Amino acid sequence: MTGIHAMAGLADDWPAGRQTCINVLCSYLRMPYQSDPTAEGDGWVKGEREVRLTVIGIIRDHLRRSDAHSWRGQDLDFSGATFDGGSFAEAHFSGRTLFAGATFTDGVVFREAVFSGGTTSFSGAVFSGGRTAFSDAAFSGGAVWFDGATITDGSVAFVGATFSGGEVSFESADLTGGALSFSGAKFAGSMVHLGANYAGTMVVFTGTAFSGGAVWFTEATFSGGEIAFRGAKISGGELSFEGATFAGGRVNMSELRGSSETLKFDEWGQIPDGLLLPGGFLPRSSRVMAT
Repeated sequence: MTGIHAMAGLADDWPAGRQTCINVLCSYLRMPYQSDPTAEGDGWVKGEREVRLTVIGIIRDHLRRSDAHSWRGQDLDFSGATFDGGSFAEAHFSGRTLFAGATFTDGVVFREAVFSGGTTSFSGAVFSGGRTAFSDAAFSGGAVWFDGATITDGSVAFVGATFSGGEVSFESADLTGGALSFSGAKFAGSMVHLGANYAGTMVVFTGTAFSGGAVWFTEATFSGGEIAFRGAKISGGELSFEGATFAGGRVNMSELRGSSETLKFDEWGQIPDGLLLPGGFLPRSSRVMAT
């Protein structure tokens, strides 16, 4: 613990070597870690979780700052790390941040975090427990990738988040359990790719507002679970299911409100089983335009 605080202090006082100090702190989190005290063997170390949460807290606090001691714009590499808690609430991510291949065994908080530039990658990450919350987060630039991520339990929640620019992608992700929530989120300008494999996950868009940008389920596969748009409203942008495969599960859009001009499928007149459209909607097609 003493070394961690000393390294953070050195980063504050040594701008030229700041990235090196941050690399040391991140590498500590990447070290092998057994988060389950009941697991067989001697991998679990008493007190280790407290040390790791301290590292996360120090990094978060410096990403909140906007003064000479701010770590905004610096590279953060958590690739392959194990997270069983911690908070990045209100952190400002504008550099290159890697959670690629990380494992989330318990909830991590990104509440009111800001993603305004650079690249944040959760590619290949595994969410196997708890609730990883991006509640009220703001995505206004750069790219946030969940490509190839896996959700098997727990949930990933973007409740109340704002997507006004940049790109968010869940391409080729496997959602075989748990939940993915965009309840109350506002899509105003981002490109959001949700072409994942939905086999047993509850995906929720309750009260979500689509007013710009695009939300694409291109090449998505639906074989279980449910995607629900209860109370969601479309007033602009595009919501596309082009190239999606419906082999099971249910996509419930019966309570979706707004303009059908933004709702797009491959072929008009061939609405698949398991898809419930709102009354009066004529979805737009890449081949046949509804009038």
